[in-house]
Amino acid sequence: MDMGKEMLFEEARRMRIDDVKIQFVSPTCFNILDDDGSVKYIGCVEPELDCTCMSFIQGNKERYMISHSKMFECKHIMKAKEVLGK
Repeated sequence: MDMGKEMLFEEARRMRIDDVKIQFVSPTCFNILDDDGSVKYIGCVEPELDCTCMSFIQGNKERYMISHSKMFECKHIMKAKEVLGK
């Protein structure tokens, strides 16, 4: 994917982080809640980025990891980092 498309997709994810309902279970690990308050996904921002959503899993393919200097960040990781001020 070319860099322009990537930047657009990243900006679209950033715009959607306000919709993310996040609950921290430790200083670096979180739950993502659905509209009913049930846990939908779980993730961490340290020691390594991790989220159980399909966007994160599919985004972090070997090809992406080779061509980028950082891991793919889903909107849940972005929201957690924003709340933590990272």
